[in-house]
Amino acid sequence: MTYTFCPGNNFIAPEQEAEVYALFRGQRVKLGIFKNLTDDTMYLSSEAATEAPLGEERVSYASSLEDLGNLNGPFGEFDIDIPTTQSQSGIGNFSFDLPTSGVLLPFDMNVQNINGDRVIRGVMSYNFLPGGPMMDMIDKTDKLADLDKLFFDIQRAVTKDEKEYAREDRELGFSTAFAGVRGWLEGRFVKTKSGHYVPGAAGMGIKTEVSGFANTGLYTPFFRSGITIGGELSTYASIEYPDTTGLGLVGNPIMRYYNDYVQHTTVNMNTSVYVQGGLDLYLARAVVGTKGSLGASFDSEVRYRPWLRYYTGQNVTNSLTYAGSKMWVGGKVEAYAEFKFLWWKYRKSYTLAQFNKTWYDPDGPSNPLWTADQSPKPATKVLRSSVYKPLKLSAAPENTNIILKDIDTYAEPRYLFGGKDLAYYKINPNDMSDAHIKFRSGTSFNGGKGEPIVSADVNSTANRGIMAYEVSTAASDQMENDSIAPRYVGIKASLYNGSSWTAPVVLSEANTTNFTPRTAIDSIGNAAVVWKGGSFVESDWGSELPGNIDGTLFMRRYNGKAWGNAMPLIKTDASRSVSDYAVAMLEGKPYILAAVGTETEKGASHALAAITYGADDSPMVITSTLGATNPQLVSFRGKLYGAGLVPKKGDDWRGDGDCRADIHLYEVATTGIIRDLGSLGLESRNIMDFRLVKSDEALAVVWRESMPILNDANNTYEYVPAVYSALVRSAEGEEDNRIYFTSCPQLLAKSENGLEISYYDAYLPDASSVTGAVTLYDATTGGANVVESTNYFDNDFILRHAGIDTKVEDGRDYGYYVVVFNEGKDVIDFVDLQFGKESTTRTIRTQIYPGQSEVLTDVAFYSNDIEKGIEPIVTPHFSESPLKVRSYAQAKAATMRRTSVNRRRTMRRNSTASNPVVRLQVVDMDIRPLSVLVGGSDRFLESSPDSLVKIDTLAKPQYRDSLPDNYTMVLLNVIDNSPVAQKADYKTTVSLYYDMAGHKPYEYVYPKELSAADFKNTGSAVARLVVGKVTESVTLYAVAHTTDAEGNIIKDQDQTNNAQTVYLTKNEIPDIPTGIDEIEIDTPETKATLEVEKVADGAMVKGLTPGKTLFVYNTRGELIHLYRLKGDETEHFVRLDAHGIYVFAEGKRSAKMLY
Repeated sequence: MTYTFCPGNNFIAPEQEAEVYALFRGQRVKLGIFKNLTDDTMYLSSEAATEAPLGEERVSYASSLEDLGNLNGPFGEFDIDIPTTQSQSGIGNFSFDLPTSGVLLPFDMNVQNINGDRVIRGVMSYNFLPGGPMMDMIDKTDKLADLDKLFFDIQRAVTKDEKEYAREDRELGFSTAFAGVRGWLEGRFVKTKSGHYVPGAAGMGIKTEVSGFANTGLYTPFFRSGITIGGELSTYASIEYPDTTGLGLVGNPIMRYYNDYVQHTTVNMNTSVYVQGGLDLYLARAVVGTKGSLGASFDSEVRYRPWLRYYTGQNVTNSLTYAGSKMWVGGKVEAYAEFKFLWWKYRKSYTLAQFNKTWYDPDGPSNPLWTADQSPKPATKVLRSSVYKPLKLSAAPENTNIILKDIDTYAEPRYLFGGKDLAYYKINPNDMSDAHIKFRSGTSFNGGKGEPIVSADVNSTANRGIMAYEVSTAASDQMENDSIAPRYVGIKASLYNGSSWTAPVVLSEANTTNFTPRTAIDSIGNAAVVWKGGSFVESDWGSELPGNIDGTLFMRRYNGKAWGNAMPLIKTDASRSVSDYAVAMLEGKPYILAAVGTETEKGASHALAAITYGADDSPMVITSTLGATNPQLVSFRGKLYGAGLVPKKGDDWRGDGDCRADIHLYEVATTGIIRDLGSLGLESRNIMDFRLVKSDEALAVVWRESMPILNDANNTYEYVPAVYSALVRSAEGEEDNRIYFTSCPQLLAKSENGLEISYYDAYLPDASSVTGAVTLYDATTGGANVVESTNYFDNDFILRHAGIDTKVEDGRDYGYYVVVFNEGKDVIDFVDLQFGKESTTRTIRTQIYPGQSEVLTDVAFYSNDIEKGIEPIVTPHFSESPLKVRSYAQAKAATMRRTSVNRRRTMRRNSTASNPVVRLQVVDMDIRPLSVLVGGSDRFLESSPDSLVKIDTLAKPQYRDSLPDNYTMVLLNVIDNSPVAQKADYKTTVSLYYDMAGHKPYEYVYPKELSAADFKNTGSAVARLVVGKVTESVTLYAVAHTTDAEGNIIKDQDQTNNAQTVYLTKNEIPDIPTGIDEIEIDTPETKATLEVEKVADGAMVKGLTPGKTLFVYNTRGELIHLYRLKGDETEHFVRLDAHGIYVFAEGKRSAKMLY
């Protein structure tokens, strides 16, 4: 049965109502009242044609209980609509009577038209209790939050709304009970580009349920009180469309077995009590009251995903089964006031107290219930989300300022006029077609007129500007339709003439679909807009090419007085997609750098193409063999410079951060020849996208990258988005030999508290600084803030560490080293090195580029000062032209003349780090991974991402025979490079940790203790670590800590080689290996805290567990003490050398002490 859904209002504010109608064969029928009980304004599509099932949802009958039999009216007659093409062939629509007419059925089935697809949906519910079918029918009519509520409730596709419709607030709130079965069925026929229907996603499920709801109270016209109690025990099994949330999938889609197999069990209880007073009549109400509610639930789910064998991803494990449970407890007390007269109703509530707590087991991505709750929902961009909840940051991220607040995810701030102003989008939550382009200066665009803006691009010089933007030309009721809205998009443009913005003009006149405008303008007002225009083509599922236009890349030029005609530049279709492009003006003409994509058997490939001009000044396309995406183009100092994102050689480029990529710089000639100037050396930074920005004095790159940060809650690495910037530097050598490099990258802003980054832009205030605007948004609410930060690039350096690299003997020279890191913008070509204030200065010629470090060595004569410690003194000399060799005298003179003020260090650091001190009583342990062996198999796994070293063949049997099946053994070679021999009582403990510093130990490994004697003969020793239970595949760090007899940490002079990555693969072992009791996982601790007593020279820790390890950390989080208790030891003395706060930890127990 086909009908048209007609809400009385499109936008329903919180706690407000609207009438809902449906058009049946030209007749308007009132379905009921829709009430918004969420915290957000809701949008209801107007005049949306649908075929949602009506079999058991006709309120006009059920609410008055006049004729429950009519609830199954649609099953009396079955209509078949014939497609228009067939009707023209003489086949018309027809209908026939079903034998079920007048019979009360326990199921409902219908065919719906959703975005052009044919969706078959069926639901079944049968109550075995006496009178159950009738009561179940009435209960369903009571859930009219929306017309598909019945289907989705039975299917248990939870909408994740924070506030659901309270059962006791419904109009039909009497007691009910259910004991029976429910089921659902869904199939989909997807319409292809050729107009044919092919089978798509399908699913079905069956559920057994016992549930009940009881409601009782005292009801008078002036006073009411009541209590409710409800509960449910249910379990269901289903075959569902795959849930890929949070998996980060990479791979080719395989339709075989493409379903999730799910078993889900639910137990819940809830109760509420309310008291209210006032006037409460049938037609009018004016009451105030208080309501309290309490609830608890337990859910468990097993989800089997056989199709995952064809994929890889961040949270894809070797197992195809994801299982877990979730427990929730919550309560709330609120006061409310409600006023009603006839259909008008107003309610205001205030929360007095509430709590909400959820537990997961396991607490991580392997639990599908955790993933469903924690993973952000993907943001889609058809027109723009019309409803968002403003983001309220408690404070700006470090070193940033909040400049915009009440905006949504797609505000896309863009700087204008060299940073003097900033443009951004501002939507109207109550009207999607009333979006505005705003300016930070407060000036108005287009007279303040709102339009249905989709996206925009701006460009400017010091006093000229251009803005081109997409506007939806679809009908107002189709602007959110995923199939229709993208087909009707136009391009408008406006120019800034030095004093005001001109009225926008429509540039796209010939085509209905126009995407992705790109703009350019010069200082005298010549401008251009480039866009893709043609017909909209839906991308094939799984396609990696983003172009959705079957048509042409167009350009229109502005000569300072008028717009020229649209010029076709290059065809773009499924076989040759122009995925992205950039425009720049040079000598009054626009030039274009584009990425042209083609589909191959290995995926999408991208090549750069330049669009320039022929002899007759007509556009021509010159395609290169240079592969890159994200093209950028600027005009700088009379030349065209481009940039693109290029994958690491040998990697398949997917454009989504799944492989390492670097930014390459290009010189684009006016003839169309593209010359690769080389990479900028950012390959290791996991760049996602970037922008090339310029001023009259300098070039800079700004990019978004993913930073791996350890989450202490679940011991996994999370990738946090951040935006960095760097200046683009160049150096000219002999014979016109020129190189390009970047200054040391600096952080503009990073995401905090689970927020994401959607957009960023930057400008250069001067030749040595970059100011950027970064949009931080909440994926669950759509709200966003824009923060601003400035990076200052001055020549500076850091002395990373220093140490002794030879054996030290009394009366003889010894070698020492320093590691100098260039944190500046130029290259260091000379370094003055002095080992202590009294020593002679040594000058070393070198070449340290920004963002890189160099190990510098020298020799020193033995003196007693080395016992106390010697501080190296380093003076670098920076060169702007590293390709031109200069003398030391020239370098020193240039350094003396420079009076640089390090603004960045002053602003971005709380304190200046002191230089490292070289001491004699240190160790230098160098860990080299050998291999990882899994018991009962011949598999040797990578112990390091970069190398694979197998155990010697002769050594395999002795280790394999003693290793239980599926247990993991890690072999490590520990080399002692200490400047002096270890003392006899020194011990080196090797173990696995979550962090490189060796602070957070891995729970299921048995540490290995090496004595000083183990290193005596060869200077190295092998550490064999045994790991049992591996709950999730994980990357860890093997770290060596050396201690004296008391357990005090002996400083390692070079921590960089004292931690190596080790990869462990998930196994199914339920227990930890025999003897491993480092951290108890499955049994509770006998004591909640440790007993720490302050004593002379340190602290006495009591109540320790024999055989366990005590960790002690100082105020800076550094591990200063590590001691494994022996025999029946239960207390231990810790020597403390300085006053401060110390943390003592043993397993899950910890204590703090102020010393």
